[in-house]
Amino acid sequence: MNNLALKLSKEMVFTSVKVQQLMDEKLFPDEEFENQKKKEIYEEAKYFHKNQHGLVRISKYVFPESANIQRKCLTKHGVQLSFCEHGYDYGMADLESPIGKTSSGTKIWQMNFASEKAFTEWGSEARSQEAAMIMEMPLLHKASLFLDQSRITDSSLLHKNGPVTILTPILFEGVPQWVSLCNGQIKMITWDKTNNVISMMAPYRGDGLYKEKEIIFLLLTLFAGFGGIKRRGIKDKVPLTEIHTGNWGCGNFRNNKELIYLSQIYVADVLGINTIVFHLADNQLMEKAIEKWKKIPDNLCFDEVVKLFTDYGFKWR
Repeated sequence: MNNLALKLSKEMVFTSVKVQQLMDEKLFPDEEFENQKKKEIYEEAKYFHKNQHGLVRISKYVFPESANIQRKCLTKHGVQLSFCEHGYDYGMADLESPIGKTSSGTKIWQMNFASEKAFTEWGSEARSQEAAMIMEMPLLHKASLFLDQSRITDSSLLHKNGPVTILTPILFEGVPQWVSLCNGQIKMITWDKTNNVISMMAPYRGDGLYKEKEIIFLLLTLFAGFGGIKRRGIKDKVPLTEIHTGNWGCGNFRNNKELIYLSQIYVADVLGINTIVFHLADNQLMEKAIEKWKKIPDNLCFDEVVKLFTDYGFKWR
C-alpha cells in the first residue's frame, strides 16, 4: 500500500461524537428554517431516525510545512477514473446498501464543496451542493457545531501560513444519511445508511491567469484532503479507496474546470487513491485534463508540479 499519504498529510485533530448526542436538542437545538419545504423534510426524516445510534468520527488535516517533505518524488500509480451523468446520488439510494461504510474492502468518500465555514446552509433557500448535502445528511451541520462548541477547532477551516492561506480539510466518517436527492427526486431513507464526507474549500476570488500562490493553495488543499482520506484507509486497514467529486469550486468560486479536474486526478493518482468518480463533468474539458495528466512526467517534486501547473496558463472564469 502506498504510504506517501502518511508523509504528505498531517493529522491535527481526531475526535468522535455519538449520533444521539448530535440529535439532542438540548445540546444542539434545531436552528430556524427559511425554507418551509426543507423544514418539513427534516422533521419527517428525524422522526424515522430518532432512535438511530452510531458514532461520527471527525478528523482534520494539513499539508506538512517541511521543505524535505515537499521535495519527495511524486510517483504516478494510475488512478482509475469513472464518470456519472447524474448528480450526487452516491450509490443508488433505492438499494438498501451501506454505501458509506466499508464494503467489499472499499471505503467510499463524498466531496463537499465547502465555503470558508463548512455546513452553514442549514435551512436557507440556497441550492448549492453544500446545501443539498446538508438536506441529505442534516447531522453534518450539527457535527460542525460540535466542533465549534467543543473548541476542538476554530470556526474557520483556514490555516494561515505566511502569504498563502492553506485550507485544512475536515473529514466526517459514519454520517447518517436520512434523505436522497437522487436524480432530482426527494426520497426518504427509512433504514440506517451512513456516508463518509470530506469538506474542502477550493481557491476563490481569482482573476485572469492563475498565479503561483493560487496553484499552491489548490494543490496543498488536495494533498492534505485526499492524503487524509488515504491515511484513514491505511489506519483502518481498508485496502481500496474511492472518492466521488465533480466541479469543485467551479460555481460561484469561478474556478477553471479543466484545472480542477486535472488537479484532482493528479493528486489522487500520486497518493494511490484507487478510484475517483466525477459527477456532472464537462466532457470536453475532462478529455483535455486527462490528456495533460497522462503527459505529466513521473517523479516530480511538489515545487516542480506547481511550476508545471502554473505554466499551463489556466484562466479563471
